[in-house]
Amino acid sequence: MHKKGFIFIIALLFWPCLTQAELVQDERAILDRVDRIERDLTLLQRKIYKQDVQDASSATQTPMGSVQHLYAKVADVEQIAADLTNQFEEIKHQQKLLTERLDRMNADMDIRFADLEKGQQALSKEEKKSSQAESVKEKVIAENPTTVYESAYQLLKQTDYNGAEKALRAFLEKYPEDSLAGNAQYWLGETYYVRGQYEAAAVAFAEGFKKYKTSTKGPDNLLKLGMSMSRLGKEKEACTAFKSLSKEFPNASQTLKTRAQKEAEKLSCS
Repeated sequence: MHKKGFIFIIALLFWPCLTQAELVQDERAILDRVDRIERDLTLLQRKIYKQDVQDASSATQTPMGSVQHLYAKVADVEQIAADLTNQFEEIKHQQKLLTERLDRMNADMDIRFADLEKGQQALSKEEKKSSQAESVKEKVIAENPTTVYESAYQLLKQTDYNGAEKALRAFLEKYPEDSLAGNAQYWLGETYYVRGQYEAAAVAFAEGFKKYKTSTKGPDNLLKLGMSMSRLGKEKEACTAFKSLSKEFPNASQTLKTRAQKEAEKLSCS
């Protein structure tokens, strides 16, 4: 997932949670106020009832002025009760509004989560398409003979001779007629030669000389064929290869001709 998409998802999830937590806290505060008002109303009702009983029992003994004073106090209490009732109704109204707001918030969150899920599905489809495109691209590149050859040659440069051997063999099996096949055949022989596998090297170089004689590595194959034979103790065959280089490849580089001559001198080729 991309960084921007990740930040968007965090913001989308985190903000509604904070808002909902605040709403729940407000609702709890209102419920606490409702409970307190209900308790106050209950106590007030008990007090008024008790006062009425006392008034009824002592009405014949209480002076007129005192009774009026008591009625005034009762009226005050009733007013307080009315005020508390109004507050209670107002708080219930606020609680109703808060509940409706919370319901709308939950509905909005459901919509957001649905949109988020759709966005994730769309993103997954895009990533899948992108991955498929990359796979197709890699396959096309892999089907390019030059790219395959270069990959095998890089293994050789990294002295991964086992890996280079396998890669070069695979190239030659798949592209035996490619313009780079002669080079691949020569470097295949080199993977054996540097590891002291002179018999396998001789076979590879002989194949290169026979099948890809006109390639740029034709004279190199013949030189290394002679050197492989020399390492195997087959001096006669080695001398034949060295002496044939100038004849078979008159346009070969002077470096190769000089190298073949020196190798022949080492063996005292006649």
